[in-house]
Amino acid sequence: MITGSAIRLMTSATGVIWWWYMGHIVCLSSQAYLKNPVTKLASNWFGDKERGLATAIGIVSGPLGILISTLLIMTMFDDQDKVPAMSGGNSIEKGQGRFKNFILV
Repeated sequence: MITGSAIRLMTSATGVIWWWYMGHIVCLSSQAYLKNPVTKLASNWFGDKERGLATAIGIVSGPLGILISTLLIMTMFDDQDKVPAMSGGNSIEKGQGRFKNFILV
């Protein structure tokens, strides 16, 4: 997933949008390796009574991470980032800086 994020970061460095798609594909393909071992880890590390709770926490952590990232996106960007290119360079540079931070998160 780190490799996919680094590839997506190349979008802001080069300005070529297909880096974003390639990095996103790498991130998505790595999620299969992160979601499948939840039940195996729960069955190996926890007893019979704790296994259900450990599996539930492991499975819920994915959607919870998506919720947190959505909330972070809403706090990082605002309506001033939608300013057209003709209105001035300072707001565009600020928006590009926020986009770079978004990709790193």
